[in-house]
Amino acid sequence: LYSSLLDEHNLWNKPNCIFNCDETGLQLIYKPKKVISQCGKRDVVSQTNCEKGETVSTMACISASGHYLPPFVVMKGQRYNENFEIGMPPGTRIVLSDSGYFKWEQFSQFLDHFIAAKPSGPVVLILDDHGSHCSDPPTLEKDNDVHLLCLPPHSTHKLQPLDVSFFAPLKVFYNDACRVYVKANPGRGISKVAFGGIFAQAGNRAATVGNAVAGSRGTGLFPFNPN
Repeated sequence: LYSSLLDEHNLWNKPNCIFNCDETGLQLIYKPKKVISQCGKRDVVSQTNCEKGETVSTMACISASGHYLPPFVVMKGQRYNENFEIGMPPGTRIVLSDSGYFKWEQFSQFLDHFIAAKPSGPVVLILDDHGSHCSDPPTLEKDNDVHLLCLPPHSTHKLQPLDVSFFAPLKVFYNDACRVYVKANPGRGISKVAFGGIFAQAGNRAATVGNAVAGSRGTGLFPFNPN
């Protein structure tokens, strides 16, 4: 199916027109790593800001050429606060949902975000088959030249570039940024207003061209490698 799309739309040598999108959850909490202590000590403590944090969902989208679209963020809530935009990467779009997770409404808004940022001409958008990703492919193809391709179930750990090379370092760098924030702001939790700056720090470190290109190469999407 993938090679047929590349043939049909003449995209074999256009990695800038091959995209992968997927969402991940980041919690408003610092999770302490291992710490060094005296051998045999019974109680070893490390600073955190709370036991459980609210989840913020972020949709990442990268091209096989190493281009990152501005992030799309879903926060839990019903009333929008412009302060949520403080520190966010340029072009980030923030929407709200009752749960803080993606549903069809939020994914539809992401597609609008993607269409506004994509290059002109036909593009392939590769995504998993999550229930919230149901759409109307004929409308997307006819009106916007966006051709969706769903990955087979239980295969994203091998076939999805974002899972292979981006989300793991993003979460490591995000937790590092949370640690710095908690240490600099004792007694203060990580709020949705503070999230933007922390998220931007992590994204700036993880969103490298090398990571994006390595993900596309490692999954066989570009250069095309069905083996």
